[in-house]
Amino acid sequence: MKKKLEELRSLSHDELMKKLDEYKKTLLSLPDTEKAKAKVIKKNIARLYTIMREKKAKNEHDGVGSGKAKVKKSKKGKPAQTKKA
Repeated sequence: MKKKLEELRSLSHDELMKKLDEYKKTLLSLPDTEKAKAKVIKKNIARLYTIMREKKAKNEHDGVGSGKAKVKKSKKGKPAQTKKA
């Protein structure tokens, strides 16, 4: 399993999306009686989403993100209030 995760993490975003599409098509084509296979495929889909989210977070942390401005948050975790004149 660890080796498979390393292989998945080494894939590009486009390759991950292709794999995701393959898993989704496989899941949709399974008959209702194949619940065990469906469970495995759903877990694989979740793994792919997790890896894509990890890569996105790493890119944003490295400054390669979407270019959106960060919202300054107060100590309570809510967006800071701006004062009106």
